[in-house]
Amino acid sequence: MRDTFYKLVTGFAERNGCSCAIKSGTCQGTLTVEGIIDVQLGLQEDSGMILLHSGAGLLPSENREEVYAMLLSANNCFRGTQGLTLGLDTERELITLQCVWDIRQLDDEHFDILMGNFLSLLAQWLHKIAVWKPDANVVGPGQGEEASLFMGEFLRV
Repeated sequence: MRDTFYKLVTGFAERNGCSCAIKSGTCQGTLTVEGIIDVQLGLQEDSGMILLHSGAGLLPSENREEVYAMLLSANNCFRGTQGLTLGLDTERELITLQCVWDIRQLDDEHFDILMGNFLSLLAQWLHKIAVWKPDANVVGPGQGEEASLFMGEFLRV
């Protein structure tokens, strides 16, 4: 599985002009997209799951309760995350986005789709958090009250 992980990550980097910090035979790596966005990748060998993880913005210093509510609302039934998960690194006060996927279901094409979907949603959340103001009534990027509550907004690979 380590070889598959290495080939998927380095192949994506080559095809998309990203820099890649990964050593062959390891279970961790970092892709840097457009020189500014770092995506940490990891492989859990016993389960065969690959983890994508990136910072989506700094936690605002004010109105944190409203920010937490916005993040939880977006995570609820994945209404604003398309099946991915928002989290919080409390030590760095960093809002994070992560995704777990079965590496056995990925080839180059499907890994590229997964990464593209992850990066697209990450860009939306980076923007949303950067411009966030209290009382924003939007639960997630491009989502409103009419958003499907179940299965309609999931990530597709």
